[in-house]
Amino acid sequence: MLTAVQHAFFQEQGYLRIPKVLDAARIAHLLHLIDEQRGRALTTSARGVHDLVDTNPDGTPMEVYRLSRVMQRHPDFQAVATDAQITAVARDLLGADAAVCVNRHNMMVAKAPRVGRPIAWHQDGATWGHDELVALIVFLSHAGPSNGCLEIIPGAHRQGILQTTDDHGFACMDVNDPAVGALVGQALPVVVEAGDALFFHALLPHASKANTSEVGRPTLTFAYIAEHAKALKFPTGMDPIQSLPLPN
Repeated sequence: MLTAVQHAFFQEQGYLRIPKVLDAARIAHLLHLIDEQRGRALTTSARGVHDLVDTNPDGTPMEVYRLSRVMQRHPDFQAVATDAQITAVARDLLGADAAVCVNRHNMMVAKAPRVGRPIAWHQDGATWGHDELVALIVFLSHAGPSNGCLEIIPGAHRQGILQTTDDHGFACMDVNDPAVGALVGQALPVVVEAGDALFFHALLPHASKANTSEVGRPTLTFAYIAEHAKALKFPTGMDPIQSLPLPN
C-alpha cells in the first residue's frame, strides 16, 4: 500500500518508482523466457503477428525490438503483471476495481545492445483514447543514459494532451511546437536498477534514446485501468480495452 507521501508524489509528478519488485533469480528466469521467445521471433517461419523485428538493409533479421502479448506467451509474464506488490500499487492509484490491460502495452521491449532504437516523445493517453490508465515498466537490467533509459517530464501530465505530429503512423509529441519544446527541455533521465518498477500516468510525456552501449535494456511493460473506465469512448478505429481482473 502506498503512503500518503507516495500517492501525493504520483499525483503531482506523474510517476512513482518502486524499487526491487523482482529479485535476481526471478529476473534471470524471465530473461531466459525472453531469450526463448526472441529466438523464435528471429526465425521467419516461427515469427508471430505480435513479434516486431528490426531488419538489416538486405532484409535479414537483425534483432527483436518488441514482443507483444507477453502475458499470453507464458504464465510467468502474467505473474509479473499481477504480482502482489504491483497489484497493491495499481489499486491504490486506480481503485479497488483496477484490472490489467490485455491489448494496451502487455509487451517486452528489448532495447538491444548497439541496435536498440530511440523512442520519440509521446503520451500513451494521446492514442489510447483517454487517460484513465496507469502504465508500468518493470526493468530487467540496470538502465541509465548510456543504454537508453527512460526519460520523462515530471509534472507535465497535468497539462493534458500536448500538440502531436505524425511520425510514420506514430502520434508523437511535436517538439517543434514552442510549448512542447520548452517542456522537453525539462526532461529527466530515470536511472533504475534491475528489478525496479516504474508506474506513470497515461499522459506523462516519455521517450528514450537509442542504446549505443554494449548492455541491453530489456523491460516488461503493462497498463492498468479501473473497470468502470472501460466504458469511456475511444477514437474511431481503436479497439475497446480488454482486461483481466487482478487477483485478490
